[in-house]
Amino acid sequence: MKSEQSLLTDTEYCSIPSPQDIEVTKRIQVALEPISISVLDHIIAAGQAYVSCSEKRLL
Repeated sequence: MKSEQSLLTDTEYCSIPSPQDIEVTKRIQVALEPISISVLDHIIAAGQAYVSCSEKRLL
C-alpha cells in the first residue's frame, strides 16, 4: 500500500504552539492513520517567526 504524507501550516499571532495546536495535530494524525497518510510537520507562522512542531519534537 502506498503511503502519503501531509504537512500542516497555521498562521497565528504567536509562533509558540498552544496546547490546542498540539491536540488538533494529534487528532489529525490519528484520523489520517487508517488511510496511510502521515503528518510530516505542523508549522506555525506568526509574522517573521515560525515554529516547526517536528523540530520541537511535538509530533
